[in-house]
Formats: sequence, C-alpha cells, structure tokens
Amino acid sequence: MDNETVYPVPIVDVSVIKISDRKVYFVDDIAVWTITVHNAGNGTNATNVTLKDILPSQFEFINCTPGCDYNATTGIWTIGFMGNGTSVTLTINSTAKANGTFTNHANVTCDEHEWNYSNNYDNATVVVDSFPINKTVSVNEPYYNSNVTYNLTVSNIGNYTYTQNITVVDVLPDGIYY
Repeated sequence: MDNETVYPVPIVDVSVIKISDRKVYFVDDIAVWTITVHNAGNGTNATNVTLKDILPSQFEFINCTPGCDYNATTGIWTIGFMGNGTSVTLTINSTAKANGTFTNHANVTCDEHEWNYSNNYDNATVVVDSFPINKTVSVNEPYYNSNVTYNLTVSNIGNYTYTQNITVVDVLPDGIYY
C-alpha cells in the first residue's frame, strides 16, 4: 500500500461592499462612504487583511469611524485578523469639493489564497452638483444715505432635486450698512 501525505491549503474569501449615503451631493455637502469587509472563508481565518480606499481628490477627508486604523493619505485601512464568517465596517466622512461625477474604489486583500477574487473590489459612483449664485445691485455707485438693493439668485443647474436647506452668506462691502 502506498501512502501520501496531503497538506490542505487554507482558502478564504474576503469580499468588500462599498456604498455612499446618497447618489447626489452638492459642493460642501458631507459625503458618507460605508465600506464593509467580510470573510466568508470555508472555516478559514484571514490574516493581514488590508483595504485600500483612496478618496477621489475632489473629496476632503473629515474623519472615520470607528476610531480606525485608516490612513487618509495612503487610503490604507489595516484590519489585520478576520475570523471565519466575520465582518467589519468602516465609515468615512468627507466633504464634496468640486462638481462632476466621481467613483470611489475599494479593494481588499489578505495573505491567504482565495477561491474568489472577483468580490475583492467594489466602488460607489456619485454626482456632485453646484448652485451658482448670481448677485445684482441696484446702484453701482450709491450716494451717501441712499438705498441700495442687492438681489441674490440661487439656481439649481443640476439634474437632481435638492431637498435640504441651503445657506448663503453674503457680506456687505465697507461703507454699506444694513
């Protein structure tokens, strides 16, 4: 009889799901990105689990929760050990800083061999619109103690209905008083 020793290779399946709290933001809105990493390995733990998620340059990092090991500069979230069947979630808060359509990518890796690499990557695409403000004045060179009327017009030039409050701050020029 011939005997042969078999050494099974641990196989895991780490995956990532990335979503944003809204599909449409406006400049200076807070964008919330939620990234969930799951280890669905066949009874196998995952080690040295790392997620890479660099925010698009048009979004400014504010903070993340929970008090995490996420580096906003490198986009690396060091998760480390993940037991079989466990999940962890990272929430990143950022400020939208420019108009356009932007995609935020996330990719997860670990030290073990995986049986399904297709779910190691996910992304969320959002649109950032703006409200242009047009300011007109009734008199460009007013006389002392004369009335001046300013009109501010805010327009939604985007393709989406905005249902939140909009705050406009306008400072009067020197010599003009309310």
